Amino acid sequence: MMRLAAAFLAVAAVGSHGFAGAPALHPLASTPDTGTARGAYSTIRIGQRSDCALRGATTDAYVKEDHKRYPGTWGWMIHCRVGGNEGERNWALLYFDLSGVPRDASVQKATLHLSLVWQTARRLRDHHFGAFALRLPDRPGWTPSEVTKSQRKAGTPWPEGGVVAASPGPPVAIGRVVSGEVEFAGRRRKVDAAMEFDLTGIVRAWLGGKAPNCGIVLDNRLDGGAFDFHSSRAFEATLRPFLELTLSPAPGVEPKPLRVEVGPPPGDYWVEPMRRVHRRFKGKPGTLAQYGDSITVTMAFLAPFSWGPKIAPKNCPPHVQREMDKITAYADRKLWRAWKGAQWGNTGMMMSNWLLANVDTWQRKMQPEVAVVMFGTNDIGRIWPPAYTENMAAALRRMMADGTVPILTSIPPCHRPGHRAYWLAALSIAHGLEVPLIDYYAEVLRRRPDDWDGRLEKFSAYKGYQVPTLISRDGTHPSNPKDFMNDFSEEALNKNGYTLRNYLTLRKYYEVITKVLEAK
Repeated sequence: MMRLAAAFLAVAAVGSHGFAGAPALHPLASTPDTGTARGAYSTIRIGQRSDCALRGATTDAYVKEDHKRYPGTWGWMIHCRVGGNEGERNWALLYFDLSGVPRDASVQKATLHLSLVWQTARRLRDHHFGAFALRLPDRPGWTPSEVTKSQRKAGTPWPEGGVVAASPGPPVAIGRVVSGEVEFAGRRRKVDAAMEFDLTGIVRAWLGGKAPNCGIVLDNRLDGGAFDFHSSRAFEATLRPFLELTLSPAPGVEPKPLRVEVGPPPGDYWVEPMRRVHRRFKGKPGTLAQYGDSITVTMAFLAPFSWGPKIAPKNCPPHVQREMDKITAYADRKLWRAWKGAQWGNTGMMMSNWLLANVDTWQRKMQPEVAVVMFGTNDIGRIWPPAYTENMAAALRRMMADGTVPILTSIPPCHRPGHRAYWLAALSIAHGLEVPLIDYYAEVLRRRPDDWDGRLEKFSAYKGYQVPTLISRDGTHPSNPKDFMNDFSEEALNKNGYTLRNYLTLRKYYEVITKVLEAK
Protein backbone atom coordinates (compact mmCIF):
# COMPACT_ATOMS: atom_id res chain seq x y z
CA MET A 1 0.00 0.00 0.00
CA MET A 2 1.27 3.42 -0.91
CA ARG A 3 1.97 5.63 2.11
CA LEU A 4 2.99 8.90 0.53
CA ALA A 5 2.70 10.94 3.70
CA ALA A 6 5.83 9.29 5.10
CA ALA A 7 7.42 8.37 1.81
CA PHE A 8 9.56 11.34 0.83
CA LEU A 9 13.06 10.76 2.11
CA ALA A 10 16.40 12.52 1.63
CA VAL A 11 15.08 15.01 -0.93
CA ALA A 12 17.94 16.55 -2.90
CA ALA A 13 17.77 19.37 -5.42
CA VAL A 14 19.13 18.79 -8.89
CA GLY A 15 20.71 21.37 -11.13
CA SER A 16 19.45 22.59 -14.48
CA HIS A 17 16.90 20.94 -16.72
CA GLY A 18 19.74 19.56 -18.79
CA PHE A 19 19.56 21.98 -21.72
CA ALA A 20 20.42 25.59 -22.41
CA GLY A 21 18.22 28.49 -23.36
CA ALA A 22 16.26 29.20 -20.20
CA PRO A 23 13.57 31.84 -20.85
CA ALA A 24 14.10 35.43 -19.75
CA LEU A 25 12.29 36.41 -16.56
CA HIS A 26 9.95 39.28 -15.85
CA PRO A 27 11.56 42.39 -14.27
CA LEU A 28 9.57 41.66 -11.10
CA ALA A 29 11.78 38.59 -10.61
CA SER A 30 14.70 40.96 -9.96
CA THR A 31 12.91 43.16 -7.45
CA PRO A 32 15.55 44.31 -4.93
CA ASP A 33 15.17 43.81 -1.22
CA THR A 34 13.98 47.16 0.12
CA GLY A 35 12.99 45.85 3.54
CA THR A 36 14.82 46.47 6.77
CA ALA A 37 16.28 43.58 8.70
CA ARG A 38 15.77 43.72 12.46
CA GLY A 39 17.53 40.89 14.18
CA ALA A 40 18.52 37.47 12.84
CA TYR A 41 16.92 36.00 9.74
CA SER A 42 14.43 33.19 10.31
CA THR A 43 12.64 30.74 8.08
CA ILE A 44 8.87 30.35 8.13
CA ARG A 45 6.39 28.52 5.94
CA ILE A 46 3.04 29.68 4.59
CA GLY A 47 0.44 27.13 3.53
CA GLN A 48 -2.22 24.71 4.71
CA ARG A 49 0.15 22.32 6.46
CA SER A 50 0.89 21.59 10.12
CA ASP A 51 4.44 22.98 9.78
CA CYS A 52 3.20 26.30 8.40
CA ALA A 53 3.19 29.19 10.86
CA LEU A 54 0.88 31.22 8.61
CA ARG A 55 -2.15 29.72 6.87
CA GLY A 56 -4.81 32.38 6.44
CA ALA A 57 -6.53 32.41 3.06
CA THR A 58 -3.73 30.56 1.25
CA THR A 59 -5.28 28.37 -1.44
CA ASP A 60 -4.94 26.91 -4.95
CA ALA A 61 -7.00 25.57 -7.81
CA TYR A 62 -6.74 24.77 -11.49
CA VAL A 63 -8.79 25.38 -14.60
CA LYS A 64 -9.19 23.33 -17.76
CA GLU A 65 -9.10 24.35 -21.38
CA ASP A 66 -11.42 21.52 -22.48
CA HIS A 67 -14.41 22.89 -20.61
CA LYS A 68 -16.87 21.00 -22.81
CA ARG A 69 -15.50 17.54 -22.01
CA TYR A 70 -14.63 18.40 -18.42
CA PRO A 71 -17.29 20.91 -17.34
CA GLY A 72 -17.55 22.63 -14.01
CA THR A 73 -14.95 23.77 -11.53
CA TRP A 74 -11.93 21.84 -10.24
CA GLY A 75 -10.95 23.91 -7.22
CA TRP A 76 -12.09 21.08 -4.94
CA MET A 77 -9.64 18.41 -6.09
CA ILE A 78 -6.83 17.04 -3.95
CA HIS A 79 -4.51 17.48 -6.93
CA CYS A 80 -3.76 20.34 -9.30
CA ARG A 81 -2.87 19.81 -12.95
CA VAL A 82 -0.46 21.87 -15.05
CA GLY A 83 -0.07 21.70 -18.81
CA GLY A 84 -1.13 18.74 -20.92
CA ASN A 85 -1.61 18.00 -24.59
CA GLU A 86 -3.16 20.36 -27.12
CA GLY A 87 -6.85 20.73 -26.35
CA GLU A 88 -6.43 19.41 -22.82
CA ARG A 89 -4.28 22.06 -21.19
CA ASN A 90 -4.56 23.05 -17.55
CA TRP A 91 -3.53 26.12 -15.58
CA ALA A 92 -2.84 25.98 -11.84
CA LEU A 93 -3.45 29.03 -9.68
CA LEU A 94 -1.86 29.59 -6.28
CA TYR A 95 -2.35 32.35 -3.74
CA PHE A 96 -0.30 32.78 -0.58
CA ASP A 97 -1.72 34.99 2.16
CA LEU A 98 1.09 37.34 3.23
CA SER A 99 -1.02 39.42 5.57
CA GLY A 100 0.86 38.07 8.58
CA VAL A 101 4.27 39.07 7.19
CA PRO A 102 5.64 42.53 8.08
CA ARG A 103 5.45 44.61 4.93
CA ASP A 104 8.83 46.21 5.63
CA ALA A 105 10.59 42.88 6.30
CA SER A 106 13.85 42.06 4.55
CA VAL A 107 13.30 38.95 2.40
CA GLN A 108 16.41 36.93 1.59
CA LYS A 109 14.65 34.02 -0.10
CA ALA A 110 11.16 32.87 -1.05
CA THR A 111 10.66 29.37 -2.45
CA LEU A 112 7.45 27.71 -3.57
CA HIS A 113 7.52 23.95 -2.98
CA LEU A 114 5.10 21.58 -4.76
CA SER A 115 4.95 17.84 -4.01
CA LEU A 116 4.53 16.05 -7.32
CA VAL A 117 2.30 13.11 -8.06
CA TRP A 118 5.41 11.17 -8.95
CA GLN A 119 3.57 8.46 -10.91
CA THR A 120 2.58 11.05 -13.55
CA ALA A 121 5.90 12.97 -13.52
CA ARG A 122 7.30 12.18 -16.97
CA ARG A 123 10.15 13.96 -18.76
CA LEU A 124 9.77 17.06 -16.61
CA ARG A 125 13.41 17.99 -17.19
CA ASP A 126 12.71 18.38 -20.90
CA HIS A 127 10.45 21.38 -20.35
CA HIS A 128 10.42 24.81 -18.74
CA PHE A 129 7.40 25.41 -16.52
CA GLY A 130 6.77 29.05 -15.69
CA ALA A 131 5.19 30.87 -12.76
CA PHE A 132 3.40 33.97 -14.05
CA ALA A 133 2.14 36.82 -11.88
CA LEU A 134 -1.59 37.45 -11.93
CA ARG A 135 -2.65 41.05 -12.50
CA LEU A 136 -6.08 41.88 -11.16
CA PRO A 137 -7.78 44.90 -9.62
CA ASP A 138 -8.53 43.01 -6.40
CA ARG A 139 -6.72 40.55 -4.17
CA PRO A 140 -6.71 37.66 -4.87
CA GLY A 141 -9.66 38.18 -7.20
CA TRP A 142 -10.44 34.52 -7.85
CA THR A 143 -12.32 31.86 -5.93
CA PRO A 144 -11.11 28.22 -5.95
CA SER A 145 -14.63 26.78 -5.83
CA GLU A 146 -15.80 28.90 -8.79
CA VAL A 147 -12.81 29.63 -11.03
CA THR A 148 -12.91 28.45 -14.66
CA LYS A 149 -11.10 29.40 -17.84
CA SER A 150 -13.68 32.08 -18.59
CA GLN A 151 -14.43 33.50 -15.14
CA ARG A 152 -12.44 34.01 -11.97
CA LYS A 153 -15.42 34.00 -9.64
CA ALA A 154 -19.16 33.92 -10.11
CA GLY A 155 -20.21 36.55 -12.62
CA THR A 156 -16.72 38.04 -12.98
CA PRO A 157 -14.74 37.26 -16.15
CA TRP A 158 -10.97 37.25 -16.38
CA PRO A 159 -9.46 40.39 -17.94
CA GLU A 160 -9.36 40.06 -21.72
CA GLY A 161 -11.52 36.92 -21.43
CA GLY A 162 -9.17 34.26 -20.05
CA VAL A 163 -6.87 33.24 -17.24
CA VAL A 164 -3.73 33.49 -19.42
CA ALA A 165 -4.57 37.06 -20.38
CA ALA A 166 -4.51 37.97 -16.69
CA SER A 167 -0.86 36.86 -16.44
CA PRO A 168 0.88 38.44 -19.48
CA GLY A 169 4.57 38.79 -20.13
CA PRO A 170 7.52 36.62 -19.12
CA PRO A 171 7.44 34.34 -16.07
CA VAL A 172 8.61 35.52 -12.66
CA ALA A 173 10.19 32.10 -12.02
CA ILE A 174 11.02 28.81 -13.75
CA GLY A 175 10.34 25.50 -12.04
CA ARG A 176 13.22 23.38 -10.80
CA VAL A 177 12.73 19.63 -10.44
CA VAL A 178 13.68 18.08 -7.12
CA SER A 179 14.56 14.41 -6.77
CA GLY A 180 13.72 12.23 -3.81
CA GLU A 181 12.81 8.72 -2.74
CA VAL A 182 9.43 7.13 -2.18
CA GLU A 183 8.53 3.81 -0.66
CA PHE A 184 6.26 1.91 -3.01
CA ALA A 185 5.39 -1.79 -3.24
CA GLY A 186 7.77 -2.56 -0.41
CA ARG A 187 10.86 -0.90 -1.83
CA ARG A 188 12.36 2.55 -2.22
CA ARG A 189 12.47 4.28 -5.58
CA LYS A 190 14.23 7.42 -6.72
CA VAL A 191 11.70 9.70 -8.40
CA ASP A 192 11.00 13.29 -9.39
CA ALA A 193 9.39 14.11 -6.07
CA ALA A 194 8.87 17.87 -6.12
CA MET A 195 9.11 21.08 -8.10
CA GLU A 196 10.31 24.40 -6.69
CA PHE A 197 10.04 27.98 -7.92
CA ASP A 198 12.21 30.87 -6.69
CA LEU A 199 9.61 33.55 -5.96
CA THR A 200 11.93 35.87 -4.07
CA GLY A 201 11.48 38.77 -6.48
CA ILE A 202 7.71 38.66 -6.75
CA VAL A 203 7.28 38.25 -2.97
CA ARG A 204 9.43 41.34 -2.42
CA ALA A 205 7.27 43.18 -4.97
CA TRP A 206 4.08 42.08 -3.22
CA LEU A 207 5.29 43.13 0.21
CA GLY A 208 6.74 46.40 -1.08
CA GLY A 209 3.55 47.39 -2.90
CA LYS A 210 5.10 47.23 -6.38
CA ALA A 211 2.63 44.61 -7.55
CA PRO A 212 -0.74 43.43 -6.16
CA ASN A 213 -0.61 39.99 -4.55
CA CYS A 214 -3.20 38.24 -6.69
CA GLY A 215 -1.24 34.99 -6.80
CA ILE A 216 0.47 33.20 -9.66
CA VAL A 217 -0.42 30.97 -12.58
CA LEU A 218 1.58 27.85 -13.44
CA ASP A 219 1.33 26.54 -16.98
CA ASN A 220 3.24 25.10 -19.93
CA ARG A 221 3.01 28.02 -22.34
CA LEU A 222 6.81 28.21 -22.69
CA ASP A 223 7.53 24.85 -24.33
CA GLY A 224 4.92 22.25 -23.36
CA GLY A 225 4.94 19.43 -20.84
CA ALA A 226 2.66 18.52 -17.96
CA PHE A 227 2.70 17.60 -14.29
CA ASP A 228 0.38 17.07 -11.33
CA PHE A 229 0.95 18.18 -7.76
CA HIS A 230 -0.86 17.69 -4.46
CA SER A 231 -3.15 20.60 -3.66
CA SER A 232 -3.91 22.44 -0.42
CA ARG A 233 -6.85 20.06 0.03
CA ALA A 234 -4.76 16.85 -0.06
CA PHE A 235 -5.76 14.39 2.65
CA GLU A 236 -2.04 13.65 3.09
CA ALA A 237 -1.39 17.09 4.58
CA THR A 238 2.41 16.80 4.43
CA LEU A 239 2.13 16.85 0.63
CA ARG A 240 0.38 20.22 0.42
CA PRO A 241 2.12 23.22 -1.22
CA PHE A 242 4.01 25.72 0.89
CA LEU A 243 5.90 28.99 0.44
CA GLU A 244 9.08 29.10 2.48
CA LEU A 245 10.39 32.55 3.43
CA THR A 246 13.75 33.47 4.92
CA LEU A 247 13.25 36.96 6.33
CA SER A 248 13.84 39.46 9.12
CA PRO A 249 11.93 40.28 11.17
CA ALA A 250 9.85 37.09 11.10
CA PRO A 251 6.29 36.92 12.42
CA GLY A 252 6.27 35.86 16.04
CA VAL A 253 3.95 32.91 15.55
CA GLU A 254 4.42 29.16 15.78
CA PRO A 255 2.74 26.43 13.71
CA LYS A 256 -0.47 25.14 15.21
CA PRO A 257 -1.67 21.52 15.10
CA LEU A 258 -3.63 20.63 11.99
CA ARG A 259 -6.15 17.82 11.95
CA VAL A 260 -7.28 16.46 8.60
CA GLU A 261 -10.38 14.25 8.55
CA VAL A 262 -9.89 11.46 6.02
CA GLY A 263 -13.42 10.54 5.06
CA PRO A 264 -16.57 11.80 3.35
CA PRO A 265 -18.27 14.96 4.61
CA PRO A 266 -20.31 14.40 7.77
CA GLY A 267 -24.06 13.99 7.88
CA ASP A 268 -26.50 14.23 4.98
CA TYR A 269 -24.33 16.65 3.01
CA TRP A 270 -25.66 15.20 -0.26
CA VAL A 271 -29.42 15.37 0.35
CA GLU A 272 -30.21 18.95 -0.67
CA PRO A 273 -27.81 18.94 -3.67
CA MET A 274 -29.34 15.68 -4.93
CA ARG A 275 -32.86 17.02 -4.49
CA ARG A 276 -31.90 19.83 -6.83
CA VAL A 277 -30.49 17.28 -9.28
CA HIS A 278 -33.61 15.11 -9.13
CA ARG A 279 -35.86 18.04 -10.05
CA ARG A 280 -34.43 17.77 -13.56
CA PHE A 281 -35.34 14.09 -13.91
CA LYS A 282 -37.87 13.22 -16.65
CA GLY A 283 -37.49 9.46 -16.93
CA LYS A 284 -39.20 6.50 -15.29
CA PRO A 285 -39.10 6.38 -11.46
CA GLY A 286 -37.54 3.30 -9.92
CA THR A 287 -34.86 2.79 -12.56
CA LEU A 288 -31.34 2.08 -11.34
CA ALA A 289 -28.30 1.96 -13.66
CA GLN A 290 -25.16 0.02 -12.77
CA TYR A 291 -21.94 1.58 -14.07
CA GLY A 292 -18.83 -0.43 -13.37
CA ASP A 293 -16.37 -3.19 -14.27
CA SER A 294 -16.35 -6.92 -13.46
CA ILE A 295 -17.24 -6.25 -9.81
CA THR A 296 -20.50 -4.73 -11.09
CA VAL A 297 -21.39 -6.82 -14.16
CA THR A 298 -21.41 -10.03 -12.12
CA MET A 299 -24.79 -11.49 -11.26
CA ALA A 300 -23.56 -11.59 -7.67
CA PHE A 301 -24.23 -7.83 -7.49
CA LEU A 302 -27.90 -6.83 -7.01
CA ALA A 303 -29.25 -9.50 -9.38
CA PRO A 304 -29.90 -12.07 -6.62
CA PHE A 305 -32.41 -9.63 -5.12
CA SER A 306 -34.25 -9.08 -8.40
CA TRP A 307 -36.31 -12.27 -8.12
CA GLY A 308 -39.27 -13.19 -5.96
CA PRO A 309 -42.07 -11.10 -4.51
CA LYS A 310 -39.79 -9.13 -2.17
CA ILE A 311 -36.19 -8.52 -1.12
CA ALA A 312 -35.74 -10.95 1.75
CA PRO A 313 -32.12 -11.60 2.74
CA LYS A 314 -31.39 -14.30 5.27
CA ASN A 315 -30.86 -13.20 8.87
CA CYS A 316 -31.94 -9.66 8.07
CA PRO A 317 -32.43 -7.40 11.11
CA PRO A 318 -36.01 -6.06 11.35
CA HIS A 319 -35.08 -2.41 10.78
CA VAL A 320 -33.07 -3.36 7.68
CA GLN A 321 -35.93 -5.55 6.42
CA ARG A 322 -38.23 -2.53 6.60
CA GLU A 323 -35.78 -0.71 4.33
CA MET A 324 -35.78 -3.68 1.94
CA ASP A 325 -39.58 -3.63 1.85
CA LYS A 326 -39.51 0.03 0.86
CA ILE A 327 -37.10 -0.71 -2.00
CA THR A 328 -39.29 -3.64 -3.08
CA ALA A 329 -42.27 -1.30 -3.39
CA TYR A 330 -40.33 1.42 -5.22
CA ALA A 331 -37.73 -0.12 -7.52
CA ASP A 332 -38.01 -1.79 -10.94
CA ARG A 333 -36.02 -4.80 -9.75
CA LYS A 334 -36.08 -6.77 -12.98
CA LEU A 335 -33.64 -4.21 -14.38
CA TRP A 336 -31.08 -5.29 -11.81
CA ARG A 337 -30.55 -8.45 -13.85
CA ALA A 338 -31.58 -7.14 -17.28
CA TRP A 339 -29.21 -4.15 -17.32
CA LYS A 340 -26.05 -6.26 -17.23
CA GLY A 341 -23.37 -6.04 -19.91
CA ALA A 342 -21.26 -3.54 -21.83
CA GLN A 343 -24.28 -2.08 -23.61
CA TRP A 344 -25.63 -1.09 -20.19
CA GLY A 345 -22.42 0.41 -18.81
CA ASN A 346 -20.85 -2.54 -17.00
CA THR A 347 -18.34 -5.17 -18.10
CA GLY A 348 -14.98 -6.55 -17.09
CA MET A 349 -11.55 -4.89 -17.49
CA MET A 350 -12.97 -1.39 -18.02
CA MET A 351 -11.60 1.85 -16.57
CA SER A 352 -12.81 5.37 -15.85
CA ASN A 353 -12.02 6.60 -19.38
CA TRP A 354 -14.50 4.06 -20.76
CA LEU A 355 -17.17 5.46 -18.48
CA LEU A 356 -16.54 9.02 -19.62
CA ALA A 357 -16.40 8.09 -23.30
CA ASN A 358 -19.74 6.23 -23.25
CA VAL A 359 -21.85 7.71 -20.47
CA ASP A 360 -23.78 9.96 -22.89
CA THR A 361 -24.94 6.92 -24.89
CA TRP A 362 -25.97 4.96 -21.82
CA GLN A 363 -27.78 7.90 -20.28
CA ARG A 364 -29.84 8.46 -23.43
CA LYS A 365 -30.62 4.75 -23.62
CA MET A 366 -31.64 4.12 -20.01
CA GLN A 367 -32.57 7.54 -18.59
CA PRO A 368 -32.02 6.15 -15.09
CA GLU A 369 -33.34 7.85 -12.02
CA VAL A 370 -30.38 6.64 -9.95
CA ALA A 371 -27.00 5.19 -10.95
CA VAL A 372 -24.61 3.15 -8.82
CA VAL A 373 -21.07 3.92 -10.03
CA MET A 374 -17.83 2.11 -9.23
CA PHE A 375 -14.68 2.17 -11.37
CA GLY A 376 -11.05 2.26 -10.32
CA THR A 377 -9.70 -1.22 -9.70
CA ASN A 378 -8.57 -1.54 -13.32
CA ASP A 379 -7.30 2.05 -13.32
CA ILE A 380 -4.62 1.21 -10.74
CA GLY A 381 -1.22 1.70 -12.37
CA ARG A 382 -2.78 2.82 -15.68
CA ILE A 383 -4.88 5.91 -15.08
CA TRP A 384 -3.51 7.58 -11.98
CA PRO A 385 -5.76 9.51 -9.56
CA PRO A 386 -5.51 13.02 -11.09
CA ALA A 387 -6.89 11.82 -14.44
CA TYR A 388 -9.07 9.18 -12.79
CA THR A 389 -10.73 11.82 -10.61
CA GLU A 390 -11.36 14.04 -13.63
CA ASN A 391 -12.90 11.16 -15.60
CA MET A 392 -15.18 10.14 -12.75
CA ALA A 393 -16.24 13.68 -11.85
CA ALA A 394 -16.97 14.62 -15.46
CA ALA A 395 -19.07 11.47 -15.92
CA LEU A 396 -21.02 12.09 -12.71
CA ARG A 397 -21.70 15.65 -13.80
CA ARG A 398 -23.07 14.31 -17.08
CA MET A 399 -25.46 12.04 -15.16
CA MET A 400 -26.58 14.85 -12.87
CA ALA A 401 -27.29 17.07 -15.88
CA ASP A 402 -29.99 14.51 -16.80
CA GLY A 403 -31.45 14.52 -13.31
CA THR A 404 -29.86 11.15 -12.48
CA VAL A 405 -28.75 10.84 -8.85
CA PRO A 406 -25.36 9.09 -8.86
CA ILE A 407 -24.31 6.91 -5.93
CA LEU A 408 -20.53 6.76 -6.05
CA THR A 409 -18.89 3.66 -4.57
CA SER A 410 -15.25 3.57 -3.52
CA ILE A 411 -13.31 0.56 -4.79
CA PRO A 412 -12.49 -2.25 -2.38
CA PRO A 413 -8.88 -2.58 -1.24
CA CYS A 414 -6.86 -4.94 -3.39
CA HIS A 415 -3.49 -6.69 -3.38
CA ARG A 416 -1.93 -4.31 -5.91
CA PRO A 417 0.00 -1.33 -4.50
CA GLY A 418 -1.45 2.13 -4.95
CA HIS A 419 -5.11 1.32 -4.31
CA ARG A 420 -5.42 3.69 -1.36
CA ALA A 421 -4.96 6.71 -3.64
CA TYR A 422 -8.17 5.78 -5.51
CA TRP A 423 -10.07 5.66 -2.24
CA LEU A 424 -8.86 9.17 -1.46
CA ALA A 425 -9.95 10.24 -4.95
CA ALA A 426 -13.48 8.95 -4.24
CA LEU A 427 -13.55 10.89 -0.98
CA SER A 428 -12.49 14.05 -2.81
CA ILE A 429 -15.31 13.61 -5.34
CA ALA A 430 -17.83 13.21 -2.53
CA HIS A 431 -16.58 16.48 -1.02
CA GLY A 432 -16.38 18.34 -4.31
CA LEU A 433 -19.58 17.24 -6.07
CA GLU A 434 -21.66 16.54 -2.96
CA VAL A 435 -22.82 13.15 -4.22
CA PRO A 436 -23.78 10.23 -1.96
CA LEU A 437 -20.89 7.86 -1.32
CA ILE A 438 -20.86 4.19 -0.44
CA ASP A 439 -17.48 3.94 1.26
CA TYR A 440 -16.90 0.28 0.43
CA TYR A 441 -13.14 0.62 0.87
CA ALA A 442 -13.38 1.95 4.41
CA GLU A 443 -16.04 -0.57 5.39
CA VAL A 444 -13.89 -3.51 4.28
CA LEU A 445 -10.98 -2.20 6.33
CA ARG A 446 -13.22 -1.48 9.31
CA ARG A 447 -14.53 -5.02 9.37
CA ARG A 448 -11.31 -6.84 8.49
CA PRO A 449 -8.42 -4.41 9.17
CA ASP A 450 -5.71 -7.08 9.26
CA ASP A 451 -6.92 -9.93 7.09
CA TRP A 452 -9.20 -8.59 4.34
CA ASP A 453 -6.83 -9.93 1.66
CA GLY A 454 -7.71 -13.45 0.56
CA ARG A 455 -4.17 -13.94 -0.74
CA LEU A 456 -2.82 -14.16 2.78
CA GLU A 457 -1.19 -17.45 3.73
CA LYS A 458 -3.86 -18.09 6.38
CA PHE A 459 -6.42 -18.55 3.57
CA SER A 460 -4.29 -20.86 1.42
CA ALA A 461 -6.66 -23.78 1.94
CA TYR A 462 -9.46 -21.95 0.10
CA LYS A 463 -9.96 -21.44 -3.61
CA GLY A 464 -11.19 -18.48 -5.63
CA TYR A 465 -14.21 -16.67 -4.25
CA GLN A 466 -14.81 -19.18 -1.42
CA VAL A 467 -12.30 -17.64 0.96
CA PRO A 468 -14.04 -16.55 4.23
CA THR A 469 -12.81 -12.96 4.18
CA LEU A 470 -13.91 -9.96 2.14
CA ILE A 471 -11.49 -10.09 -0.83
CA SER A 472 -11.10 -13.30 -2.83
CA ARG A 473 -7.96 -15.35 -3.40
CA ASP A 474 -7.07 -13.24 -6.47
CA GLY A 475 -6.56 -10.27 -4.16
CA THR A 476 -8.82 -8.09 -6.30
CA HIS A 477 -12.47 -9.16 -6.48
CA PRO A 478 -14.83 -9.37 -3.52
CA SER A 479 -15.24 -12.83 -2.09
CA ASN A 480 -18.49 -14.81 -2.36
CA PRO A 481 -18.42 -17.94 -0.17
CA LYS A 482 -21.61 -19.95 -0.62
CA ASP A 483 -22.38 -20.25 3.08
CA PHE A 484 -22.79 -16.48 3.38
CA MET A 485 -24.49 -15.50 0.12
CA ASN A 486 -27.43 -13.10 0.48
CA ASP A 487 -27.13 -13.24 4.25
CA PHE A 488 -27.28 -9.99 6.20
CA SER A 489 -26.01 -11.34 9.51
CA GLU A 490 -22.91 -9.71 10.95
CA GLU A 491 -20.93 -12.90 10.40
CA ALA A 492 -21.86 -12.96 6.72
CA LEU A 493 -21.10 -9.27 6.25
CA ASN A 494 -17.62 -9.95 7.65
CA LYS A 495 -16.94 -12.93 5.40
CA ASN A 496 -18.63 -12.32 2.02
CA GLY A 497 -17.45 -9.31 0.00
CA TYR A 498 -20.31 -9.33 -2.51
CA THR A 499 -22.89 -9.67 0.23
CA LEU A 500 -21.33 -6.67 1.94
CA ARG A 501 -21.47 -4.62 -1.25
CA ASN A 502 -25.12 -5.55 -1.81
CA TYR A 503 -25.94 -4.67 1.80
CA LEU A 504 -24.26 -1.26 1.58
CA THR A 505 -25.77 -0.51 -1.84
CA LEU A 506 -29.33 -1.40 -0.91
CA ARG A 507 -29.21 0.58 2.32
CA LYS A 508 -27.81 3.66 0.55
CA TYR A 509 -30.45 3.28 -2.18
CA TYR A 510 -33.11 3.28 0.54
CA GLU A 511 -31.70 6.55 1.86
CA VAL A 512 -31.80 8.10 -1.60
CA ILE A 513 -35.39 6.95 -2.13
CA THR A 514 -36.69 8.31 1.16
CA LYS A 515 -34.58 11.47 1.44
CA VAL A 516 -34.47 12.56 -2.20
CA LEU A 517 -36.74 10.73 -4.64
CA GLU A 518 -39.86 10.87 -2.48
CA ALA A 519 -39.06 14.11 -0.71
CA LYS A 520 -41.63 16.87 -0.99
